[in-house]
Amino acid sequence: MGGAQIIDMALMVVDIQKGIQTQTAEGLVIAQITVDEMVVVINKIDSVPIATRAQKIDRVKAGLKKAFSATKFGSAAMIPYSAKDHSGKSELLEAMAECARRIIAKKLSQPSIAEQNLLFLVDHCFPIKGKGTVATGTIIRGTVKPNQDIYIPHLATSKKVKSIQMFKQPVQEAKGGDRVGILLTQFDSNNMERGIVCGKAGEVPLATQAIVRVTKIGFYKQPIKSKAKFHVTVGHTTTMATFQFFGTSDEATDFVIDKEYVSVDTLEGESSFALMTLETPTFCPLDWIFISSKLDTDIHVNQCRLAFHGHIVQQIEPQQIEKMKVYTLKEKEGKIERSTSNTSAIGVNLFKKETDMNLFVNMKVFLENGVEGKISGTFGKSGKFKVEFREPQEDLAGQIIKFPVKRYIFDKTKQLRQ
Repeated sequence: MGGAQIIDMALMVVDIQKGIQTQTAEGLVIAQITVDEMVVVINKIDSVPIATRAQKIDRVKAGLKKAFSATKFGSAAMIPYSAKDHSGKSELLEAMAECARRIIAKKLSQPSIAEQNLLFLVDHCFPIKGKGTVATGTIIRGTVKPNQDIYIPHLATSKKVKSIQMFKQPVQEAKGGDRVGILLTQFDSNNMERGIVCGKAGEVPLATQAIVRVTKIGFYKQPIKSKAKFHVTVGHTTTMATFQFFGTSDEATDFVIDKEYVSVDTLEGESSFALMTLETPTFCPLDWIFISSKLDTDIHVNQCRLAFHGHIVQQIEPQQIEKMKVYTLKEKEGKIERSTSNTSAIGVNLFKKETDMNLFVNMKVFLENGVEGKISGTFGKSGKFKVEFREPQEDLAGQIIKFPVKRYIFDKTKQLRQ
């Protein structure tokens, strides 16, 4: 999952004898999240006798097509292959080349990422005696050149690029999408095995909490509850995190901090927002993919461990969280004790006698027939209250009063609102 940001194409390797296994399903989920192109390799065909091989391949292909039909890879090429004698090698290479042509055409039609701020995902570092340390990885966006200063966020240090190689050839420039090795001087390779490199300090935020957009993974069958702990993978970092899910009644994709959102107890299939709280502060580039999972699930149990995925919308600070209008809904019920006129009454059973009624004056209440009223004040000292209705009513005594309220879950005052 650490390579989720850099994958262009997936090769799904399936053992012809074993078919789809747990890891196959999880690989399919990761591919569904990260790429649009896939080639399915039906491996170990040499283990099937020649006399029945063609029939076996047809049966396996049919099963895979059925399993993949619910994904974006329903029409993916399926290549029978043998790693032992290389049967199917030319067909596999051609299928990969066809995918690569589509990928390149798509990228050429998109806005250039070379003009953006540098973001380099490092997957390995090693020393070269007498020269320095080489960091290998993929440039996610931006451009890097020899003699350029780069910044390593988790070490809070800047280094100068001495030289760059691409496929063992020196180059004078590398840009988004390129796989490179960059030579750094006066840098100990033991200080970084994997990590993020950017252009300068502050370009990649160190987040403890962030607003994220999330989507449930259909293969995950367990309930996904707010405040439950999950493993979260962002880039090459995996840590524990909790999520408070929340949503909105419209389909707007932009998060607005002073907009109202309803709290969600259990994440369902639809996309939702969440407040992600990480146990370990993590460098989280905006818009990066993250994947949440239950990696402590018994690996011998045939079930998907990947629960949901999404992308990072924005880092958020504690003082901003307090301003978020994420609310829970609650409806309390009382009743009319007696009427004082055809538009006013005395209500009971909503409040305790010690309740400060001034907090609720002018808040709305409703009769069961939908008629709206408002709390106009307290009556006595036993928790009774006065109610006024917009329209004249008959036989008010004994009628049920509904009092819908909401509470912002991040509001420390726990004030009730409507």
